[in-house]
Formats: sequence, C-alpha cells, structure tokens
Amino acid sequence: MIGKIYDSLNIPSSCKVDKKIFKKQYLDNFALKQSEKRILSDDIENITLKYILTKDSINIQPFVDDTYDYETISFMEVNIRNIKNYKK
Repeated sequence: MIGKIYDSLNIPSSCKVDKKIFKKQYLDNFALKQSEKRILSDDIENITLKYILTKDSINIQPFVDDTYDYETISFMEVNIRNIKNYKK
C-alpha cells in the first residue's frame, strides 16, 4: 500500500535512499522524554529513510523564512511492533 502512495507522488528514483536509521541515533541525538524512549524501544520495529527531496534532486526551490526552513523533505517509514501505543 505505501508503495502506491510513493508511486502517486511520482518521486524520481534518484531521490530513493532506502537507508535504515538506527533507533540509537534518536536516543543519542534528540532530547526524548522517558515515555518516548520507551515507545522507541518497545513499540517501534525499525525506521527507514526512504526518500530525500532537495533542490538539486527535484528542481524546486526551498522555502525558508523566519519561522520555517524547508530546504529538504524526507520520507521515513516507521514499522510498528506494538500498535497499542500507535496514537502517541
């Protein structure tokens, strides 16, 4: 099903990354609450960086102002091991 979503967006194949993101990277690089750490550890199976869209890869200018910085758009897939907490 998710493949159909990507197909409908017509993302160029040159933007495909398909790189596994280790949960430890989130633990080491973000200030997570204890409850978020528990969800990451107990409920998430894996995280995959699927696509990265940049000015160079899709020829669309980034949007940057005082509030927003949209220079890159990343598509990530998160596979949930335990769906009891999926609404969090």
